[in-house]
Amino acid sequence: DSVGSYAFNGCSNLVSAIIEDGVTKIGSNAFKGCYNLTELEIPNSVTNISSAALSGCSGLKKLTIPFVGSRRGNTGKSDSVFGYIFGTSSYSGARLTRQYYLSSSYYDYFIPANLVTVVVTDETILGAGAFSGCKFLKDVVFTNSVVSIKEYALNECSGLLELEIPDSVTSIGKSAFVGCKRLASVTIPDSVTTIGKSAFASCKSLKN
Repeated sequence: DSVGSYAFNGCSNLVSAIIEDGVTKIGSNAFKGCYNLTELEIPNSVTNISSAALSGCSGLKKLTIPFVGSRRGNTGKSDSVFGYIFGTSSYSGARLTRQYYLSSSYYDYFIPANLVTVVVTDETILGAGAFSGCKFLKDVVFTNSVVSIKEYALNECSGLLELEIPDSVTSIGKSAFVGCKRLASVTIPDSVTTIGKSAFASCKSLKN
């Protein structure tokens, strides 16, 4: 019920992979160096993803994950941000991304530069700084499991063009979308009861 550490390490000819529902853990460096893998979907049955599980997957363009970081509902820790699953080691085709998980605490992660679309299917809390600094992402989708978007969750995601917040969300933290300079359209549902200070600061392209 797991994909073990280094299970597909160095499988550079791998172009597609199906992780079946029922798998609960993805081990560290499980897909390390699979640089021809362009799309990957991790099922909701997974409860833990280890560090650098996708290190070196420079060809990824779309990634579907059940949660952000190592596990669901995690926030305020180095393993609660998006880059954790790609690791801290540099590789060809990676983009150095500084991710703040607290106001003054950060890690430098190496995330595939080709990655433009991320779908989060079963997260409960989009943690502090979850996608902070991910300027290359153009499309981030959350499903109706997310109830809270924490502070700086999508800080400096300047590649985002539009965003639809699901109607499960009740709170948006301070500076959650600060610096999303290309964001032109945002839909905030009636379920939201609180929006933090400067949530949309410097979103200079907002029209709708």
